[in-house]
Amino acid sequence: MKKILFTILWVWACQAYCFADITVPKIFGDNMVLQRGVQIPVWGNATPNATLIAKLGNVKVTAKANEQGQWRLHFPKFRAGGPYSLSIEENGQPGSKLTLHNILIGDVWVASGQSNMEWEMQQAKDAGKEITNAHFPNIRFLVVEHDRQLKPQTDIRGGKWKICDTNNVKNWSAVAYFFARKVQRDQNVPVGIIQSTWGGTPVEAWTSRDRLLTSPVTKERTLGNDTLRADQFDYAADSLNWARIWDLVYNPQNNADKNSAWPGL
Repeated sequence: MKKILFTILWVWACQAYCFADITVPKIFGDNMVLQRGVQIPVWGNATPNATLIAKLGNVKVTAKANEQGQWRLHFPKFRAGGPYSLSIEENGQPGSKLTLHNILIGDVWVASGQSNMEWEMQQAKDAGKEITNAHFPNIRFLVVEHDRQLKPQTDIRGGKWKICDTNNVKNWSAVAYFFARKVQRDQNVPVGIIQSTWGGTPVEAWTSRDRLLTSPVTKERTLGNDTLRADQFDYAADSLNWARIWDLVYNPQNNADKNSAWPGL
């Protein structure tokens, strides 16, 4: 009897734990916006060689993980709309299911750059009025957390998709918000903004190493950067310094005139 009970428990434990958790990069999440009019890619990790069943709305597709557990699939083109749910599970393993909720299909844009793009809504002109009126449930933002890396990464450090409202909009890029609002009004489709900004960063930081190596202007310096370490620079301080500079530009102190203090602006 004990042997039978042990066997039953072992089979149950194997069913519960002999598959890996399904994971997707943080770019995917509740409240996200996916691009309309194109095949929609989704990828992640699961049990090696497992068959994945994914469903977006009423559309179902399958994929097979490789020996490292990596998988990638594509949904067919969707028109703008939603909300939808996205579920992914391993075939025969219902306990492995991962579900993301409140997904919209529309236009997705990347807002990237230095401090002028990072400049927050709460620092913009007429900020109080604009923030109070920022109720646009069809506008969603994903603000990518700062992360110092010298090589391309397979995932972002952190960030979650959030719906545009008075509470969330305060720390978003003012440029990206006004852009998203105009596009959403003009096109009448959901708009998703992936905000990846960092004040004080050079354009080379946003360019792939392979591309930089194709130019004689940037090749030598790029090869020289191979000896750098991620902990050598305080990029966060650079970002804050540029934020302070722009604050002085738009809010002169001691009756200073912006044009005389900053003749190049």
